[in-house]
Amino acid sequence: MAKKGGVEALFVKSKVRDYIKGKGCNTSGNVIDGPALNDAIIEVLD
Repeated sequence: MAKKGGVEALFVKSKVRDYIKGKGCNTSGNVIDGPALNDAIIEVLD
C-alpha cells in the first residue's frame, strides 16, 4: 500500500484515463494530475 512519506506513481492514473475514454470523452496525460490523484486516493484510504 502507498505510504504518505514515499508515494510512487500508481497505475491508477491510466485506469482513470481508460475509464474516461470508455465514457466517450477525450483526455490526455496532462489533463489528469497524477500526484494530485495519488494524494486524493491516499487521503481516502487513510
